[in-house]
Amino acid sequence: MKTRDFFANGLTTRRLNLLSGIVILCITNSLSQTQLDLQGKPGSADDVAKIEVNYSGTDNVIGLSVRSEPSADYGYGGYFYGGRRGIIGESTSGFGIYGYSDSGYGIYGRSTSFYGMYGQSDSGIGLFALSSNSFGASVQSTGYHGALFNGNNSAGYADIELGGGNWYSGSDDGVIMSDSMKPGSDIFLVANDGIVMQIGHNPAEDASFEIWNTNDQDMLLKVNEAGDMDLKGALSQGSDINRKEQITEIDVANILSKLVDLPIQEWQYIGENVRHLGPMAQDFKAAFDLGKDDRTIAAIDADGVALAAIKAQQKILEEQGEKITTLEGEVYGMKEEITQLKSLLASLVSSK
Repeated sequence: MKTRDFFANGLTTRRLNLLSGIVILCITNSLSQTQLDLQGKPGSADDVAKIEVNYSGTDNVIGLSVRSEPSADYGYGGYFYGGRRGIIGESTSGFGIYGYSDSGYGIYGRSTSFYGMYGQSDSGIGLFALSSNSFGASVQSTGYHGALFNGNNSAGYADIELGGGNWYSGSDDGVIMSDSMKPGSDIFLVANDGIVMQIGHNPAEDASFEIWNTNDQDMLLKVNEAGDMDLKGALSQGSDINRKEQITEIDVANILSKLVDLPIQEWQYIGENVRHLGPMAQDFKAAFDLGKDDRTIAAIDADGVALAAIKAQQKILEEQGEKITTLEGEVYGMKEEITQLKSLLASLVSSK
């Protein structure tokens, strides 16, 4: 191991040539002191300061290691500032950027006009951050996006992968949560087009999309990989007249007639062992021409047909009631006439 002393601002630092890498050790006495300053050719349009190391073939070789001591001074191990990018990490097979901290930020990136943090790798991990007691990575930008993640989607890779993997032991769950210390912290998903969620990627496990309340004991909504949905509480569909147009009256008797002719069958979905009762979407579409296609039946359309049929049936019952009342009056009149005829006949018989 070769050691060479440098003198910067009156303080001594050392460069250690270790495994063909370079380690810069900054002994921090004051947060405002610059103890080692590397500068390149003034006025150069390219690199201001450049450190190159040869790769020896050892897996753990360090290209550049920067550390600050003592840790109680809360010093930065390394501070990088640029007009557009503070630091760029690239790797062809490993980590583009790797950060580790026992109690603070593994990686902290901040920008006032561009990416707070940017990591890229051709075949490994573009950015890896690990902390034992705080945030693995903290990314902030006051003038642009906090972070950009871009994976090879065409090859089946995600932009962001949560949980799982060989980098740590424990649960394979991926968790996204807002700051629990801030009551008003929400999570927003914003997309230029659609937001797509895929479940059941692992066929060996049952998959579902679930929404729970805060005590994790009460499930509010669940959608399984077969498309079945369990919902606690009422399902409200929009029906505000202010959101509707082309409103027309209907012939409820015609709806009832079509409903009478609509086949109603018992069936089950393919691959399931749960029985259901209802019409086929194709028959429903052909009968009423409602909904967006002939493969689905909207609950609001089925409800509308049922309500229209009930109204038509009620009208029939009312008409039948009126007829019954009329017939009952006629029967009552006939009974009165019969009674009078019987009385007259009795008088004739007694007068003889």
